[in-house]
Amino acid sequence: MISVLHLFHLPQVVLFEVFRFLKPNDLIPIALCSQRAFNLVRVNWKKSTKALIWMDSRLYFSSHLKINYIFYNLLTVSRIEDVPGNQLELVQIKGSKVPIRYNREKNSLETYWDDVCYGFKAVMEFVTELFSSDIHTVVFEKNTFWCVEWAQSRQKRLMNAHIYQDQYIENSEYRTIMNSCTSENLMIHAYQLGEKCLNETSFRIRNHLSIDCGRWVQVEHLMNMDCVEIEVKQSSLKKSDVTYFLKNWLNGGNSRLKYLSIATQYFGIDLFCQEEPSQIYDDQATPITAEIPEKKKKAGEKAVEKIEVEVD
Repeated sequence: MISVLHLFHLPQVVLFEVFRFLKPNDLIPIALCSQRAFNLVRVNWKKSTKALIWMDSRLYFSSHLKINYIFYNLLTVSRIEDVPGNQLELVQIKGSKVPIRYNREKNSLETYWDDVCYGFKAVMEFVTELFSSDIHTVVFEKNTFWCVEWAQSRQKRLMNAHIYQDQYIENSEYRTIMNSCTSENLMIHAYQLGEKCLNETSFRIRNHLSIDCGRWVQVEHLMNMDCVEIEVKQSSLKKSDVTYFLKNWLNGGNSRLKYLSIATQYFGIDLFCQEEPSQIYDDQATPITAEIPEKKKKAGEKAVEKIEVEVD
């Protein structure tokens, strides 16, 4: 004989302890039972300050909750045409009744929608409301940049936006990402078709900017990047470019910069092996003495934590 535990009949103190020991992905099916169940989970789940909600649109539309280094798959979104032949349960998410089933391959509860874009937004609204958190990170592809724009429109700030490798994007798409994305940290790890200079690109104030295929980056672009951390890989910058940039920094440019990493094959590492850090040499090995601004002197030696030049 199977014993049934009437979860919602438990006293509030006991219910709180039960929810505290459940994993985030275990709370999802409970919250989908009814509006009352949703409210009980939302109120009684012990929110972690390290809990981060991810909106991932790479292989499929999925929502995750990351706590420390562990990812919990919450809900995924698929087309209604992909519903399996067997009868599925119906759940209500943000006013819509949709089929749902557990997908073993995705290790997640999968929902099915007539409009997957609308469905993904509804699922993210459901998840963020349930766990009382904004979207922290949006992982997108060139055709799903609308996820970033939507996340930006619904909250005050977005921490991370990341487009992954193995994608080729046009100059216009690349420029749109650079100009329109307002996230604190932007990682563009995709290939630019043509690798042309993006003359009309504007650089927003950010904490971190990472460009994986940076052959288009010129020294003028580097000087206009108002970031604490800058990473440029596969760069075409030459020794004279880096010399010019460092001289500009020593004279007050890029005042927020703390970390710079440039990977290039166009000059040797010996440029950065001079005994005097205030002397930089140009292509003719003529010493250039750069005066460090007073505000940087007061900040001490830790004004810049690290500058790396990698040679491919």
